[in-house]
Amino acid sequence: MQIDPYRKVKRFESHHTSLPHKKNSKKQDVQISKKIEQKMYCK
Repeated sequence: MQIDPYRKVKRFESHHTSLPHKKNSKKQDVQISKKIEQKMYCK
């Protein structure tokens, strides 16, 4: 069972950028999504 990592990250990012404080959290979002990417590739 293979999940497309980019699709998952994209969905996560779009969910986060829709938050009202997106200007403040933009940098954080990038870090979070990178962590998620690493987790998925480590599996």
